[in-house]
Amino acid sequence: LWPLAGGIALLLLAPGLSLLGGGPSVSDETWRRFLAPAYLGFVGVVHGVRGSVRPSRGAFVLAFLAGIPAAILLAHGTIDRWPTSAIVPFATLSATILLAGTPSTSDARARAWSLLGLAGAVAGAWTLCDLAFGRPAVGPFGRPGVAGPTLAALLAPAVALGARAGLPGPRALRLLPALLVATALACVGSRTGVAAALAGLLAAASLVAPPGRRRRLAFVGVAALVLGVAAVGLAVNGTLPGGETVRVRLGLARAATALVREAPLLGHGPNGFGREVLRVRDPEEARLSGGGRPLAAHDDLLHVAAENGLPAALAVAALLAGALLGAARRAAATPGASRGAYASLAAVVVATAVASLAEDPLLAIASSLPFGLAAGLASARASDAARV
Repeated sequence: LWPLAGGIALLLLAPGLSLLGGGPSVSDETWRRFLAPAYLGFVGVVHGVRGSVRPSRGAFVLAFLAGIPAAILLAHGTIDRWPTSAIVPFATLSATILLAGTPSTSDARARAWSLLGLAGAVAGAWTLCDLAFGRPAVGPFGRPGVAGPTLAALLAPAVALGARAGLPGPRALRLLPALLVATALACVGSRTGVAAALAGLLAAASLVAPPGRRRRLAFVGVAALVLGVAAVGLAVNGTLPGGETVRVRLGLARAATALVREAPLLGHGPNGFGREVLRVRDPEEARLSGGGRPLAAHDDLLHVAAENGLPAALAVAALLAGALLGAARRAAATPGASRGAYASLAAVVVATAVASLAEDPLLAIASSLPFGLAAGLASARASDAARV
C-alpha cells in the first residue's frame, strides 16, 4: 500500500516543480493527467505480478461508479479529446479506489495515510513560501480552484500525521503539519476550500465524539449550514463581499441545467460544457465574467450531468454517498484509537463532497487522488489484518 500512497504524495508535489520561478499555470495539472495514469498502471502491474489479494467488493462497487462517467464519455466516440476531458480524472479515480481497496494491515494503512499528511504539510509550506516571495499562494497546484479543495482534503491526513508520527521535541510540534495546511488554506483565499475543510473536521469530530457531544456537534453543523446559506444570500444582494463570485456560480449552474435539459441521458460529450455553454449562457454571468468562455460548471454533479448525462451524475452522487457511508460505518465499528483513522477518511470524503458544490475537485487529478485513496481504504474488508 505504501508505494501507492507514496506515489500519490509525489504526484501531488512533483509536477508542481514546473511552477518554480514562473507565474501560476495549469501545467502541473497537465503533467498529472499523464503521470497519474502511468504510475497507477505500474502499481497495478506490480500487484498482478506479485499475486496480491483482490480488492474488496465495496472497492469494486465504488470504482465501478467512478468509472461510469469515463465510460459514457468514451461511448461518444471522441477518444481524441481524452487528454483534456473528464475521462482521465474519473478513470484515475476508479483505479486509485481499486488499488487502495486491496487488503493491508492497519499499520500499513496508517503509514500510507501519514504519507498523504506529509504531502499536505509540504504543500502547505510551499504555498506559504509562494506568499512570502510575492507569488500567488497556490503551492504546487497552479490555481486557487485546485489548491483550495486539495488543501481542504489534505487537512485531515495532516492532523492524523501529527497524532501518529511521534515527532521529537515539544508536544506542540505535532500540530505543525495541520497548522501548515490550515494556514496555507487561509492564504489561498478559497472560501469553498475553507468551508470544505471545516465540514470535514466537523464530520470527523462527530464520529469520534461520545454520544452526548454528537448532539452538540450536530447543532453546530446545522447552525453553520444556516449561517452559510444566509451569507450566500447576503453576498448575492451586495451586503457582504464576494457577491460577484456567487452570481457567476449561479449563472453557470443555470447554464449547466439548460444543457442537461437538451441531452439528459448521455450529455454533450467530452469538453461539452465549455463547447456549448456560450449558447445558453446566463447574461448576468457573461457580464461579470467579461465574456470569457468557462470550461467547467464549478459544480461536479452539474458538470457531469451536462457532459455525461443524468445517469453519470447519479453515479457520482452514489460514489460520494457510498464512500462516506463506508468510512462512517468503519469508524463506528472500530474501537480505540483506530476509530480516529477512519474518521479522518470520512473527513476527506466530506471535504471533497462539499467542495464539489462550488468547485470541480473530481475533475482535477490533484484533488481527486486524496478522495480516491480515502474511499479505497474505507472500503477495505474489516478482516484484512487477519488475512495478511
